[in-house]
Formats: sequence, C-alpha cells, structure tokens
Amino acid sequence: SNLRKGAAQLKLMVGGGVSSELDPLHTTQFTFEEIKAAVDIAEDYGTYVMVHAYHDRSVNRAIDAGVKVIEHGFLVSEPTIKRMAEEDIWLSLQAEMSYTAFANPEQITFFNADQRAKATRVNAGVVNMTKWARKYGVKTATGADMFGDGYQERWADNIITTVTGLGYSNFEALQMTTRNAAELLYLAGEMNPFREAPMGVVEAGAWGDVLIVDGNPLEDISALKRDRIDLVVQGGRVMKNNL
Repeated sequence: SNLRKGAAQLKLMVGGGVSSELDPLHTTQFTFEEIKAAVDIAEDYGTYVMVHAYHDRSVNRAIDAGVKVIEHGFLVSEPTIKRMAEEDIWLSLQAEMSYTAFANPEQITFFNADQRAKATRVNAGVVNMTKWARKYGVKTATGADMFGDGYQERWADNIITTVTGLGYSNFEALQMTTRNAAELLYLAGEMNPFREAPMGVVEAGAWGDVLIVDGNPLEDISALKRDRIDLVVQGGRVMKNNL
C-alpha cells in the first residue's frame, strides 16, 4: 500500500533501536519469510528494501532475504562487513549521532536510562565498524538520523564528523553525500521521482542545488558549516545570499 501511495522504496525495522522505547537493541525482528516477502514486493515494483539493523543476526538475515541497504550496522562484526562488500550491499552511515551525540547520551534530554545505555553500546561499536567498512570498500552513503531539538540544524556536522571522527577523507565524505547517495537512490528504478534527469553529478541538465561556501571543503571540511555558506540555490530559487 505504501508503494501505491507513492513510496520510492521500502524500509523495515529488522532489529531493536536506540531511540525507540520498549525495543531492546539485541532483538532480531521479522522472520526471513516476512523480509523476503517485502523484498519480493519491492522487486515487483522495480525497487528495493532497506533495513534498520545494528547487529550480525539481523543484518545477515536481511541480506539472506535480498535486502540491498543496511541502515546503521554499528554493532556488526568484521565478517559481516566483509560480506556486505563482497555482495554489494550498501551502508547508510550516520556519523554525527553515532559518534558524537551517542558519546554523551545524557545530553539527549528526551532519552530515558535505557535509551542512554543503548546509545552508549552503539557509540562503542561505531569506530571499528567504519574502520572495517573502509578496509573492505563497502559502498557507503551519508545518512543523518538527526531528530530532536537542535539536531535539525546540524546537517553539516554529520559530514564533518565522517572525517574528523571516523577517518574518512574529505573527498570520501563529500562523495558519500552527493554521488554515492544519488547512486543509491537510483536503485529505486522507475519508482525514483527524480529519474527524469541525472542526479549526483555536475553536468548540463542534471538535478542539483547550489551552495557557495567560504573555503575549499576538500582541504577544510568545516567550510560546510552553516555560517560559512554564502549562497544557497534550491530548486532554482535563491534561499540565502550573503555575497
């Protein structure tokens, strides 16, 4: 029904979550048959399934069933990351929440004690997981997963932390946010609402917004911060102009 209403792809929660209450992080949710049914339906529409998952059991069950994208994955082992690379499974990486916010979960005012404990577990796993992802060359796109007061204005921090906290190069972080993200979305095939023109590339006729920043983010990734953005053109409209 979601695809009939205009969804471009499907997402399942195949394991527990940090911010969700009464949802233990260690759990595996949905049977293989249930995940496979969702994958079959998505493939009938020419699109794909992504899953929220943190640990080996949920991630591997999802891959077994044909899922193409893992969201989070911060508690998986090295063999699972290696499998993802070998089978061209995408990783959606949320650097700022996992590395920075979850390092100090007591500052997230809407978290209870259980949610803070789960955040601490995820924070303990993120560095190793991303080290293995770099080692094996897992296809990676930037995710945000930012919610709650103050976080909506920290999109740039998510890209910056990918470099300063998780060890990716400036180029890799920018690529994850642009070209890689577009490549991932094109897995939606004919369901992709932006299929009329190229996306994630700089060429005539392509979809794209424009940012002019004070500095070169290939040399200084903090040039992406909000106070260093001088011009924003979105959908052909000038949204900010400090030039």
